[in-house]
Amino acid sequence: MSDKCALCNELNNTRHVAYIGEHVFIVVNLRLLKPGHVLILPKKHRESFDELTAAEAKEMFEVIEKCSKALKIVYGYYPIVAINPLTRRSEKHVHIHLVPSDHGLRDYIATYENLPHNEEAPSEIREIIKENIAKAMNEIE
Repeated sequence: MSDKCALCNELNNTRHVAYIGEHVFIVVNLRLLKPGHVLILPKKHRESFDELTAAEAKEMFEVIEKCSKALKIVYGYYPIVAINPLTRRSEKHVHIHLVPSDHGLRDYIATYENLPHNEEAPSEIREIIKENIAKAMNEIE
């Protein structure tokens, strides 16, 4: 735990903590997008996903599934699940956002970035994207 990390400090002040597991916890987001917006994060300060232990990573995904069901019960919708890259985080502590929504991620991104909502991509474009990602994946250790 880092004394300087606001997300680590949330675990000490359980007023907004909705769940505490063995390796992860759920906290209601300070900057709510809407009611039900929560963060799932490891109890230990981790800045990137490659720092997570196998047990932490496994529990994070199990808690995402369980919390998704809870949000459906409480708010009537399953959540959009989002992970901000390191460069876009307000805190350098790995966390996953869950936001209950009756819209899908496609709707939000298409609207926000002024993109087509449901246009099929040409096969050639998909192949180029696949090749570029496959090449980059092979370059990452």
